[in-house]
Amino acid sequence: MDDMAQNWQCEAFRYEVTDGILNVHTSGRYDELSAEFHIQVDEKGTIITNYSVKDAPGGKWIQEQGLLFYTGDQFKTLAWDRDAYFTAYPESDMGKPQGEIDLDAKPEMQYREYPEHEWSFDSKNFYYHGLDEELPFTNIVRSLKENIYSFTLKSAGNSRLQVIDKGTKACRFDKVEGACVLMINDQWDYSSLLWGNYMKMIASAEEYQGEIIMEVLQDFPSKMP
Repeated sequence: MDDMAQNWQCEAFRYEVTDGILNVHTSGRYDELSAEFHIQVDEKGTIITNYSVKDAPGGKWIQEQGLLFYTGDQFKTLAWDRDAYFTAYPESDMGKPQGEIDLDAKPEMQYREYPEHEWSFDSKNFYYHGLDEELPFTNIVRSLKENIYSFTLKSAGNSRLQVIDKGTKACRFDKVEGACVLMINDQWDYSSLLWGNYMKMIASAEEYQGEIIMEVLQDFPSKMP
């Protein structure tokens, strides 16, 4: 996957606080792309990010178009609620409409030994990555969750970072080059599947825009009587 958002150069930045709401405006360039962001944060922890991109290269197939956030490694579980393709799924299926998964859980895997868990919970792929490499998370954690209503990362203290939508976006969580990242997509495709598998074949355009809504939530302990 080619990452078009490289070598950010900020060209303008300003912010203002009005009635307790922070508004941040920034614009600049990623190599040949120009980009502009407007971020609004209110006192309840709601973060609304509007973005627009111009001068994107044409003649390509889109795999993911949206925003990527670095989250840190403090989160312990991932939960989601989404508009699933089918009405019923096996409990362990990664395509099910709702689920909650421990990010640190990795069943033991040995080469040429029959696994005692389903493929969704694999964290190794001996064919693609050899015998020693282990993926940062299991397949069910790393898999793209399409058409989300909510996509929530929870810490041990139940602090939460939650993406909310009306079923129009797709999210995934992974670790890339040692950093945990949350990817929120307005468009997505599987253009590398080939061989007759389902693909949308979304042609790239010169301009994109989108809006992403997240919430930062914290459960405080009740006061002692």
